[in-house]
Amino acid sequence: GFTPDGQISGTSVISHQETEGLGSRVSQPNFTSQFVGRDGTAEIGESDFDAISGATLSSKSFLSAINNAIAVYREYIK
Repeated sequence: GFTPDGQISGTSVISHQETEGLGSRVSQPNFTSQFVGRDGTAEIGESDFDAISGATLSSKSFLSAINNAIAVYREYIK
């Protein structure tokens, strides 16, 4: 979600089929919390977040979902 002033207020993983202990870690708060408070009007680059070691594709997929949400926010809500 987004705050009224355009900051990312939180993220959630509704479902996944990732390997337990590796890719599944993208749903844990110690990974997702790094996006909270970030500017929700600008795309986040791959060098601007901490990917999970051993789960690079899962981390990049999560980042892609965040950036898709930012694009929707910018286009339709802001």
